[in-house]
Amino acid sequence: VVFRSLTWRYCSRLVPGGWQAFTYIACSSLLFAVTHSEQGAHGMIAAMAYGVVAAALYLRLQNLWPLVFAHFAVDIVSFWPK
Repeated sequence: VVFRSLTWRYCSRLVPGGWQAFTYIACSSLLFAVTHSEQGAHGMIAAMAYGVVAAALYLRLQNLWPLVFAHFAVDIVSFWPK
């Protein structure tokens, strides 16, 4: 909700029309990567890449649930005991 929906809400109101999508994707992806800084550079790069894809998909789908499920699936695979 914070990184997709809220960020889009702010960008769509504060940024001029032609730059809304770019600004949204860049800002939300950077914020998402920063929140994963405890995972080191590798984790931040992976979070940034996921953030770009998730932001673009959110713009296309306008639905958070597929992204929530995808994040859940990534977390299950990442944290599953080895």
